[in-house]
Amino acid sequence: MATQILYPIADFIIGIGAQYPSDGGAHYAKLLSADDDATRVQNPGTAGWQYDVYRIPRFALGTINSVSVVSRSKYGQYLSQCRAGFYSCLSGGYAFGASRGNASWTTDTDTWYTNPFTGTAWTIDNLAALELAVGLYCDGGPSYLTQLYVVIDYTPYGAASEVLYPNNAGSYTQITSQTPASGSHYDKTDDPVDSPDDNSTEVHTTSTTYQTDTYAMSDLSSGSVLRINAVVMLFRARGTATMGNGAYGKPALLTNSTLSYGTERSDLPVDGNYSTFAQVWTVNPVTGVAWTKAEVQALQAGIALKARSGGWNIYCTQVCLVVSYTVDQAPATPSTPSGNSSGLPATSYSYSTSTTDPETDSIQYTFDWGDGQQSSSGWVASGQSASLSHSWSAGTYSAKVKATDALGAVSAWSSIKTVTINTTPNAPSTPSGNSSGLPATSYSYSTAAVDPDGQNVYYIFDWGDGQTTQTGWYSSGATASASHSWASAGVYSVKVKAIDSMGAVSAWSSIKTVTINTPPNAPSTPSGSAVGSPTLSYEYTFAATDPDGQNVYYIVDWGDGQQTQTDPYASGATVAASHVWNTPGVYSVRVYAVDTYGAVSAWSGTLTVIIRAAGGFARVVGLC
Repeated sequence: MATQILYPIADFIIGIGAQYPSDGGAHYAKLLSADDDATRVQNPGTAGWQYDVYRIPRFALGTINSVSVVSRSKYGQYLSQCRAGFYSCLSGGYAFGASRGNASWTTDTDTWYTNPFTGTAWTIDNLAALELAVGLYCDGGPSYLTQLYVVIDYTPYGAASEVLYPNNAGSYTQITSQTPASGSHYDKTDDPVDSPDDNSTEVHTTSTTYQTDTYAMSDLSSGSVLRINAVVMLFRARGTATMGNGAYGKPALLTNSTLSYGTERSDLPVDGNYSTFAQVWTVNPVTGVAWTKAEVQALQAGIALKARSGGWNIYCTQVCLVVSYTVDQAPATPSTPSGNSSGLPATSYSYSTSTTDPETDSIQYTFDWGDGQQSSSGWVASGQSASLSHSWSAGTYSAKVKATDALGAVSAWSSIKTVTINTTPNAPSTPSGNSSGLPATSYSYSTAAVDPDGQNVYYIFDWGDGQTTQTGWYSSGATASASHSWASAGVYSVKVKAIDSMGAVSAWSSIKTVTINTPPNAPSTPSGSAVGSPTLSYEYTFAATDPDGQNVYYIVDWGDGQQTQTDPYASGATVAASHVWNTPGVYSVRVYAVDTYGAVSAWSGTLTVIIRAAGGFARVVGLC
């Protein structure tokens, strides 16, 4: 069920004596809103009834259930009244609802469930012959009207409708004459549905046999027509004012290469006024089955006219079609494309989606790959998934998909599937720089990596001590450098990785081992006997400190070609070592220290040891 309000659109017959404001304008324009005393028409005090008739829009959208007239009126003195209803362009008669006298502005409604002139059910045709009428009665004082309109309660033929007008000559041009005489017949009958120009442009004939015109019609503009529910032809015609009767007309259709006619009308007005007539086709009259959109697009519509006897002109000023249809509903929004979120350039990846169509129409999917390219699937059943493949160059892309049904209705785009296409940089070269160094001393290391996609890269150096350094951006293959100092001695594994402009991360480089250490200080000069005898063991002590606090071991050179390596000792601890010289002589004893990381100190000072022969002295060169 639906309702449509029809407001007055033009004056037709003016008999009410006054209007306010008194601006000389149209009466109907004073009745379009409930603004009460601001605008109105009025019987200023003339005894009896005064009547206005107003043209209303034509209705052609469905089966009519009831028609109501709404009026808002008041009287200026007791017994003044208002009544509202219809004027018939066919009979010239009036039909009104109740007469009412309202002391203040009051809105009243009169409803008819059948046509008040025929007593039969409302139809589009019998409503088309009526205009809106109102009467104001005065009995010694004025009566006023400020608003008037019609309400149609109806069952729609379809969810949408369009009006189609003649736009070119058709296959038949038989009607003898036209006004103006120049031009084509079709442009004499193409008036807007609610603004006919009546005698200004028309076709006419005095023929006593039917003459037929058909006209090519404008196309339906909607691409989403699911089904045609009704085709309603409206035509506006009349006879000659003095002919008495016998003015005939009938609607004409040319469809499927066949000319057919609607109901013959023998009641065309003969009072000089036009009336609008309507014919409804819910099926194609030639095929007997539902209209197709293609048939409506190719349809020619027109009029056939004849007179009872010669010499009397029959006129038509307007032909149009009101096409009601069900709108095809678009498919539901497809699912987000399913497939890889990342990949390599020039490599094809497959993505799938699905959706349903409310009318279970077949569906075609269109994928937008985000790189300026689109691909369409074949037609698949509603609810069936479809897959398409695509390859990209390096970049980040927003892939999406929409669905189109068999009648052309298009869904919304799906949610975005973000796809990152990229090749990771090659692993950087092993960091180049010092393999050893001192604590708290800065050393520089360099590396380079190539990005297969030619993107810029930055590097992250891992110094092996829990710290990292991120460089700035470098061109693919360019050498990058970073510096670092290690706070404490140790052996560190330095490595580096590259990250390209899309965030792809290379593998780590090979390890660069860096030893950070301070050599031990030179040990103290060995302390012990400076004179001895062969074959006897003598003990000597010494000590060294390591700046890094590492343990150290010592290498003692006894001066006779032999050396002794001690065990490791804590930094600064006094260490003893013993030795036996077997041959008398003079020997230079010295020692150096080695720390945990192998750093070697300088030699200690030299202790000269004299080993005497038994019962004598060792010969010492340079001594007496």
